[in-house]
Amino acid sequence: RGVDAGRVLVSAQTDEFRSHKHRFINEYGTPTEGIIAFSDENNEKIEVNLSSGARAHTYIFMQNTGGVETRPRNIAFSYIVRAA
Repeated sequence: RGVDAGRVLVSAQTDEFRSHKHRFINEYGTPTEGIIAFSDENNEKIEVNLSSGARAHTYIFMQNTGGVETRPRNIAFSYIVRAA
């Protein structure tokens, strides 16, 4: 059938999640002090100064993770039918 071409009998295949990404959206109203601070993966601070009445929107996208399909861990096995 062409599914998993190259697999041999009793070969193991690990589980896999289909490639996807997550998005985090955070919206702030008017901040009390006018400063909102963020940090990146290197723990470097990023400050955003807002004027009175301003709003801040934060969009964080995680990197893609995963493979080409979602599947459980499995072992290639072929049923042998024996005529009685």
